[in-house]
Amino acid sequence: MIVFNGDLIAAGSFTSIGGVFTTGGVARWNGKTWSPFGSQPISRMLVHEGELYAAGSFGDTSHVRRWDGKSQTWLPVGAFQPNVAITVITVFNGQLVAAGIGGVGVNASVWRFDGAQWQPIGQHLGFATVQALAVYNGELIAGGYSSPGMPNGGVRFNGTSWVTLGGGLYLSNDITADTLAVFDLLVHNGDLIVAGSFGHAGEQQYVPGSVTANHLARWDGSAWHAFGTGLNDASVCLHAHQGQIHVGGWFDTAGGRPAAHWARWGIDRDCAADVNCDAAVNSQDFFDFLSAFFANDLDADFNADGAINSPDFFDFLAAFFAGC
Repeated sequence: MIVFNGDLIAAGSFTSIGGVFTTGGVARWNGKTWSPFGSQPISRMLVHEGELYAAGSFGDTSHVRRWDGKSQTWLPVGAFQPNVAITVITVFNGQLVAAGIGGVGVNASVWRFDGAQWQPIGQHLGFATVQALAVYNGELIAGGYSSPGMPNGGVRFNGTSWVTLGGGLYLSNDITADTLAVFDLLVHNGDLIVAGSFGHAGEQQYVPGSVTANHLARWDGSAWHAFGTGLNDASVCLHAHQGQIHVGGWFDTAGGRPAAHWARWGIDRDCAADVNCDAAVNSQDFFDFLSAFFANDLDADFNADGAINSPDFFDFLAAFFAGC
């Protein structure tokens, strides 16, 4: 989802929303009602210089398009070689960047738009599919499904070529069925957060320098760090809200605690009642929690069990009166 010109644009796998039929699984919410938005399926969207761009399946080689408000249609933004599919877009150095799958005869996985054509950025990454892009410390970062035999799911472009990010990511030695993958990247508080399907960062398991990072890791520019004991299955999406990192995925435990496919990191449990993260526990935290609770907002899931109910309320009260 993305906000554009004051409206919320939602894209996904659906044929109707709020009782309104859509073609391609894209709809617009104007604050009161839903309405169809274009007719082609979309995988990613972004707003750049006041324009809405989307990557998706448009029936030809123009896998990136720009929304034209006058004609209410998606207009092509250049064209790609045959056998290319685009899964993600971002902006780097003021230019649109697209990435995905480079098939037979295609020697790249990431491209930039120079205003007229899509130009490759480096060579093919070796990924089966690029799933995520980010800009960190002035460099373009890419992550995705690793091809067989490839040890890492994340790379950075150093201006000349793609190189492994911090020694790479690795599956645990006792896991053979999973595919190494990076599904999302998030820049937060000067760090790069990596979500995916992996067990170790920096080196393979049991090798000196290996960091056990179960499906979630943090790169500070020079070293990898774990998020506690991590997750028991893959993480696929990341979002930062009120200083906390929210994670969604296939897991059902986070840090050894029940978590119904959603968890958050950033709450100091000794000061968990500081809901608004202003370093003080006071009446504003109480009112903020009540607002979230009665709005059924996920921020009110105080015990992180995936449900908003009376135990969350009582747990918050206990923490509130205990103070920091």
